[in-house]
Amino acid sequence: METDKEKIKIVIVDDHALIHTALKNVLTDREDMVVVGEGWYGEDVFQLVEELNPDILLLDLRMPQYADDSCDERFNVIPALEKLNTDYPQTAVIILSQHVNHAFAQAAVEHGVHSYLLKDDELSLNIPEAIDTVLAGRTLFSREINELLFNNPSNGETPFKLKKRQLEIVQALVRSPEKSNAELAAYLHIAESTLKGHFSNIFASMGVPNRSALVVRSLQVGIVPSHTDDSGRIILN
Repeated sequence: METDKEKIKIVIVDDHALIHTALKNVLTDREDMVVVGEGWYGEDVFQLVEELNPDILLLDLRMPQYADDSCDERFNVIPALEKLNTDYPQTAVIILSQHVNHAFAQAAVEHGVHSYLLKDDELSLNIPEAIDTVLAGRTLFSREINELLFNNPSNGETPFKLKKRQLEIVQALVRSPEKSNAELAAYLHIAESTLKGHFSNIFASMGVPNRSALVVRSLQVGIVPSHTDDSGRIILN
């Protein structure tokens, strides 16, 4: 029998009790997943992540920052995502929201968000699948979010001037994001230290902070051609 330590650890932060209940209900069938913590306000996010070191953070966007009813400050999402990405890169963030906004969606993925699902979307009904997807290094977005992020098809040219080797590395990552740096380096027949150096230069050139954001940006500009299927999932061509 798996212990909680061996299971995928999940933290939920959302100010709606029904969302907590619904998420826990859909996770009950997965013996390899466990909800280790729950929060209701923005102030809970870093306390729970620091204390519990979860694999997955299921995060709402629009909620109060504090439990104190006398304070009407709202959760400041983008700085929080930036801090999560920088200080807690081992925790993958899945956003669950009722709201669609292009500027926010773009900023979210640039700060390493792995999945952005709308609460009324069919994908949000299968949170375990979303968790499996992001833990495999892939991304998953609701159809409306995909349309916002990927609605400008590339004509084959990109605004980024990558060297041939850098382009090969990006293409290999996008097609196999579940591979570790060591596995990608072996596939590309280069040293892992060399690969890390290439990634640092690619991140700087493309203005992204990490591999997850690099995958999204690469798909946006058509470095690896893709399309969305009927449910909104991104399919590589």
